[in-house]
Amino acid sequence: MLIPKPLQLLAIVLVTLLTAALVLLNINIPVVRPLLTVFLILAVGYTTLLAWANHLTLRGGVRVLMTVMVGITLVIVSGFILNFTPWGLETRAWIFLLGAIILFNSGVAFLRKQSVSTNVAPTSIQSWKLDLRLGQIILLALAVIIAGASLVIARNGAINQSRPGYSQLWMLSDSAPNTSQAVLGVKNEEQQPLTYHLVVMQGTAVVQDFPSFSLAPDETWQGKVDLTGITATADPVQAVLYRGDDQTEPYRSVNLWLQ
Repeated sequence: MLIPKPLQLLAIVLVTLLTAALVLLNINIPVVRPLLTVFLILAVGYTTLLAWANHLTLRGGVRVLMTVMVGITLVIVSGFILNFTPWGLETRAWIFLLGAIILFNSGVAFLRKQSVSTNVAPTSIQSWKLDLRLGQIILLALAVIIAGASLVIARNGAINQSRPGYSQLWMLSDSAPNTSQAVLGVKNEEQQPLTYHLVVMQGTAVVQDFPSFSLAPDETWQGKVDLTGITATADPVQAVLYRGDDQTEPYRSVNLWLQ
C-alpha cells in the first residue's frame, strides 16, 4: 500500500486539529478520546522521524517501533516541560504543546519533501511501503493497546484518587473605596455537610462573632466585618474558625495586619 507522504501529513494535521477542537469545545466521547490520545503519541513520533530522520533506512516494523518509542519519549519530555510552566499538566496545555510539535514537524517534513522532489526524476515518488509480517502486526497492536491502557489508567487514577477533606478560610481587606471592612470567606471541601463557628478577634478582644452556620459540600460562605473602630497595633486582626463538632480547638485561623 503506497501512500504519498504529503497525503500522510495532511491527514495527520487534520486529525490533530480535530482533536484540539474536541478538547477546546469540551466534547468528551468515551471511546474516541482515548483513541485520539494514542494517535497524538504516534503522530508526534512519526512526524519527528519524517522531519528529522527520514534519511535513515527504516522499513516496516522497525519504523513503526521507532515511531512508538520516539512518540512516547517526546510526550514524557513534554510532560516535564509543562510541569514547570504556569499552565501545568492541564489538558489544553497538553493539546497545545503536542499539536505544536506535530504541526511544526509536518511543516518541516513537507518543505524537505518539496526540496527533495526538485532534485529527483519526476517519476520518483517518496512514499512509505507498509511491509509488516503477522508477528510484527501483533506486537505493534499490543504496544498500542498497552500504551493506551497505561494512559487511561494513569488519567483515571489521577482523577479518582482519594484526598483528605479540608475547609478553606480567608480574610482580605475590602477593595471598595472609602471603606474600612474585611471580607471573610469559608468554603467546605470536606465532602460532607458541616457546621462552622467563626470569631474575629484582635488580641483578646472579640471584634465580631459569626454564630453557627452550615455549608454543604463545595458550598461557600462570605461575610464582612467592620474595622472602623480598630487602630493599627502590634496585634493583627485574627479570624478563627471552629468546626461544629469541636468548639474548643481552632480548626483554621488567618491574620490581617492593619497599616
